[in-house]
Amino acid sequence: MRYQFPLHIIFICIWVALASQTRAASEWDLNDVSVLYPLPDSADNDAMIRLADKARGDSLIPARYLDRIPALSQLQRKEEERRSLRVIAMRFDPCFSDRVPACRRQIRMTWQPVIRSPSGGVLTIDAALHSFYDLTEEEFARFLKELEQIRDLYGYSLKGFPLQVHPVLRHQGLNGPFAVHLKRLVLQYAGGENLTRLTFMTVAGASVFWVFGGFDIDSEGEIIPIRIPRLGESAVQQSFINASSAGDDFVKSKLLPAPSQGERWDLFLKGKKLLQNAVGEEEILTALKAAYSAENPKRHSSGTMDCVSCHVAQAAVDFGQRNFPALSLPLFEQEAYANAGFNMSQSGSGMGGSERPWHSRNLRAFGYFETTPAISRRAINESAEAARRLNSISPVRIGEAREYRRPGLSPPSMPTEDRGAIPVR
Repeated sequence: MRYQFPLHIIFICIWVALASQTRAASEWDLNDVSVLYPLPDSADNDAMIRLADKARGDSLIPARYLDRIPALSQLQRKEEERRSLRVIAMRFDPCFSDRVPACRRQIRMTWQPVIRSPSGGVLTIDAALHSFYDLTEEEFARFLKELEQIRDLYGYSLKGFPLQVHPVLRHQGLNGPFAVHLKRLVLQYAGGENLTRLTFMTVAGASVFWVFGGFDIDSEGEIIPIRIPRLGESAVQQSFINASSAGDDFVKSKLLPAPSQGERWDLFLKGKKLLQNAVGEEEILTALKAAYSAENPKRHSSGTMDCVSCHVAQAAVDFGQRNFPALSLPLFEQEAYANAGFNMSQSGSGMGGSERPWHSRNLRAFGYFETTPAISRRAINESAEAARRLNSISPVRIGEAREYRRPGLSPPSMPTEDRGAIPVR
């Protein structure tokens, strides 16, 4: 006689399976903790977060601090530049840990000038401002709860999607309900009152010369210049030069000052001249390992890695892989970041990978290179770490796990391994 399972056992098994799927689909994922906005149709669009928006403590970046930031480019006057700045990207981080105290809960914003293009559309200037806002444990918990309510209200799950231009913002638009509620929420929790750091990347010449720097803001509102790691006690700025027009090489490249300690990949700044010289395999391996290590947030943070070595790491890795293909990835498993819990594909970026190489003059980690979304492996890796930490604290529930849908709009078709990658313009 054939044995039959009791019905209540079957129902319990089904319930457990569905509950597991719901939890998996409702945990924090890459696009939940790192938000890349789509570009507006017009440079005058006010839907994106601006310097003029009223925020916690009156403004997001008080003028007394903006006045200490150098001109981001030579293309705009000061007032014109400030009017054009928009928040292009944000990160919600439960544990920013470049210094004591070890974990700081933050909202971080990336600003770029958005200007009118010659064709009448928009493009971004290859320069950036980063603002950091510290929240207390209680404030961060309330912020996450309200963010969860927004997600619940519009019912979406981005579990398994690669990091990309945020799908909901892209589908609904910058004036859509999710964008409006997200903007209102962020302005409630971030502002001059809890602004703790400003960093900048300026660009000069024909986008061939960049300068990095920044300062912390203490509890009294005093400015403390940030000493850049690995460059000595007095270095508070660092510059980079690359005159490669094609973006597949390093031409007349310099890193000033160069790191005086630790792992270094700047051998690759010799560019394709390396192929003409007798460079030993061990030297190439050492440089590639250093570049992979710079991309790994478990090995380095902004408190241990200099600015240029971090921002140019992807270009260095891609250059090394492209020109020395015999050196395979398994050789760098100890240095490279890996996380099986997330889709670590770079398919959501407009560059990166064998088919769309990372432009060697793109220093954007999470933003735009003119109109192309630039999402570096370092940005993806950091997002995975932020999401992992949030999930280890308290996984978010969104009621029933649902894929994002808009009436009359089907999600883009895509290979299973690149699920959620949205075509970029």
